[in-house]
Amino acid sequence: MPEHYDSVNNSANTYNGKYGSNSEKTWQQTFIHHPPDISLDYTLNAHHNQLCLPLSTPIPNKGGLIFETKERLVIGSAVNLKITPFRTTIRATGIVTQCCKRKDHYKIGVKFVNSEDAFRVRMAEQACHIQHYKNQRQKTCGKKISLQKAALEWIETRGASFPNPQ
Repeated sequence: MPEHYDSVNNSANTYNGKYGSNSEKTWQQTFIHHPPDISLDYTLNAHHNQLCLPLSTPIPNKGGLIFETKERLVIGSAVNLKITPFRTTIRATGIVTQCCKRKDHYKIGVKFVNSEDAFRVRMAEQACHIQHYKNQRQKTCGKKISLQKAALEWIETRGASFPNPQ
């Protein structure tokens, strides 16, 4: 079983499979999962103390972003994200709300402190998921497909169920 670092006291505990409001199941369902084959960079925010919110402070959106990293991030840490789905780079600032250890990496849950960042990340993540879909389709079909064709297929089959972190 993975170690789950909870959002209340940041302590490691063995995840027991019980789901609560801050549970792994909840955030896995409501957060956008960043595809691991698409570039995402993060840095801890240099103004961490100014942006870090007390854990009791409500963050104004219901979802967020999940990404994988080799290092454990502390719950409550402010992070600067840089997502480059194509030629455009999207930057956003978020707060680490979840950290769950896997065999060789951590799954990090980040919520955004404002709706503008949440919206920008959602748009960038849709582009990331379209690129990921295109890569997978090319791999399974053995032939290249255009980005436009992949986008139309992805929107038709997956667009309506894509999480909205606002």
